[in-house]
Amino acid sequence: MGNYIGALSVLSFMVFAFGLIGVPALVTLIEPRHMKANIRDYYRNKKVWFFVVLSAAIVYYVAKTHGYFIFWEI
Repeated sequence: MGNYIGALSVLSFMVFAFGLIGVPALVTLIEPRHMKANIRDYYRNKKVWFFVVLSAAIVYYVAKTHGYFIFWEI
């Protein structure tokens, strides 16, 4: 069971990091001309913030219930 919780924590952290930093970086690389408008629209999208907050909550829950992040148990 610990491996599944650890995998969920790692996956949630990856979704959090990619959603917050990775997607705007990719948008900047693909379309540098419209960078400001695209990133502004991206951060105004409520679905993005839903998944970012949900994944952060899962990482926080796993860290809180087990006392530490389980990245090392996998």
